[in-house]
Amino acid sequence: MRQSPKNGGRSMSFGAWLATAWRPHLLRPFVLLMCMFAVATMMVALFNNMDWKSFKHLAFDSGYSHVKVIKSESDTRDYRFFVLPNGLQVLAVSDPTADRVAASMDVSVGHFSDPAELPGLAHFLEHMLFMGSKKYPDENQYSAFLAQHGGSSNAYTAAENTNYQFEITPEFFRPALDTFAQFFVAPLLRDSSTVREVKAVENEHIKNLQSDGWRMQQLKKSVCNPAHPNHKFGTGNQQTLCNSTHAGNVANRCRGTLAALRKFYKRHYVASRMRLVVIAKESMGEIEDMVRESFSAVPADGGLKEPEQWSAPVRPVGARARMVRFVPITDQRLLTISWQLPPMYLEFRQKAASYLSHLVGHESKGSAAAVLKERGLIESLSSGAETEARWG
Repeated sequence: MRQSPKNGGRSMSFGAWLATAWRPHLLRPFVLLMCMFAVATMMVALFNNMDWKSFKHLAFDSGYSHVKVIKSESDTRDYRFFVLPNGLQVLAVSDPTADRVAASMDVSVGHFSDPAELPGLAHFLEHMLFMGSKKYPDENQYSAFLAQHGGSSNAYTAAENTNYQFEITPEFFRPALDTFAQFFVAPLLRDSSTVREVKAVENEHIKNLQSDGWRMQQLKKSVCNPAHPNHKFGTGNQQTLCNSTHAGNVANRCRGTLAALRKFYKRHYVASRMRLVVIAKESMGEIEDMVRESFSAVPADGGLKEPEQWSAPVRPVGARARMVRFVPITDQRLLTISWQLPPMYLEFRQKAASYLSHLVGHESKGSAAAVLKERGLIESLSSGAETEARWG
């Protein structure tokens, strides 16, 4: 083995060599060049993926910087997904050609979460959120503003979610969006609105009594497992919402409803359980600024951060197939066959339910529909499955 003449036969370590070979005046320009290259690379990435107005929000969304919205090649609109510091997830759409703009908020709570003693409470809350907020206290301010500027709004309460939406002409989008945001920031939920909105829910119920679709839906729910929330009466009415034992008028019987409503709102209406979509004509940076300004105050704490789950089976344990007959309001003959499927919302990419629905409902030669039509037994056949539910 050849020995080093300067160290008595011992090999020099890399650290020792680096210490002797270090030449600051030679390496310093190289280090500076590498730093400049790194900064330039980051700046190119920023310029390619965001506008200047979004740069100031980068720190809040660093955990979601990998999210990229996939769109059609023919779609000319710009999309951006971001998350506010309070946990609210947002999809923003910029369309400079739009002649109508809109927003929709979905909250992951529905009538499945109604207290057993107050069926219809989630639906009632949907009504009450329209009745003014701390920032915009006039009960009719939101609806009146939309009506005056060519806009409209709607909302619905489903089993596991409640959805609110509006549309309006572009020039009035910003004030409409801010008024809408206050539904989820600081609604008043006033006692003076309670009886009136309970009566509005009652009117919906009376209307539904004359609808065969609603009657059939509630009939199906009534034969489900009582331990499963699908058994509940989701729309509610005056009797279920104002069932206090206090004697007297409706106001007395509704005495405990408002307190339960406020508790329900605080428990379920938290930012992490909300998803917001907005589409506007403004640039993406301007849209994001509007959203952050109006929705950052949505409460992040104080309630359940994740939707509730249910483990009880939908069908009663040990139940056999059963046939239920009902007399319709309208003159119709309808046969509906239903069976339970496991939850499929996490496997939405596979479209298993769509394949099944297509095969059952297809009307080609030799299909069930074609054979039954040839025999004069049916006029039409349709098939479908619930694919968004978290319960089976």
